[in-house]
Order: sequence, then C-alpha cells, then structure tokens
Amino acid sequence: MSEATITEQAYPRVRAVLDVLAGWVRRADDACAADREFAQLPPQELSVVAQDLGVSVHDLRAVSAKGRDGAAELLKRMALLHLDPADVAHREPAVMQDLERVCSLCDVRRRCRRDMRRDPADPVWEHYCPNADTLRGLRAEPQA
Repeated sequence: MSEATITEQAYPRVRAVLDVLAGWVRRADDACAADREFAQLPPQELSVVAQDLGVSVHDLRAVSAKGRDGAAELLKRMALLHLDPADVAHREPAVMQDLERVCSLCDVRRRCRRDMRRDPADPVWEHYCPNADTLRGLRAEPQA
C-alpha cells in the first residue's frame, strides 16, 4: 500500500479539504486562462465579441473572470423554482443570457449560496436577488 493511500485512509477530512482547495485552484486557473485569452484579443475584436453577445466589454471581462461556475447559483435557484434552464434558453435565449450575466456579476452571491443551503424554500432571496423579477415572470408564464 502506498504512503498516499495510507494517508487518505487515515485522514479522510484532510483529503476532503485538499479536494476543495484543488477545486478553488482549478476555478482560479480557468478564470486566469479566460483573462489571458481576452488580453490577447485586439480591442476591436473584443468589442465585436461583446457586441455579438449583447454585453459591454467591461461585463464580458467581468463574466469571464468568474469562470464556468459564474452563474451556478442561478441554475440552482431555477431548479428550486422548477424552471428548466434549457427550456428557458430555447424559448427566451436573450432572457437566459441576461439572467446568467446578472447572476455572474452579482455582489450578493455568498448570501445567495448561504440562503439556499440554509432553507431553499425561504423567499428572502426575492428581496435581494437582482434576477428576482425576471424569475418570478418566468415562473408565471405558461410552460411550453
């Protein structure tokens, strides 16, 4: 048995902490890679990309810095509201894109995550979530 296997068996909590830290590093590396890719684009090309996506260059850079999990809270909230992100993206692509952008740029992500963990059914999120009105509207729409 290798020394690493013995350590994993003897210290499972240490392994769990290391796994979390490795995830943080991966996400930070993803964000840095996106920043490097955007930094290499000529300004006019970056403007075209932002315009194609319907966002400002500033928002494009900010969203890319959040990495792939930038709108993870949105997807969890939509699941709690019984909204299918794929269906919304198909029926209302601009709305879904705006929801993702707003969630990615949100300043209260930590509170959102905490509230979802504590009591997912608590409607308190509707008072601070910048996507609350849009999500309520989508929930009120008849499903296709």
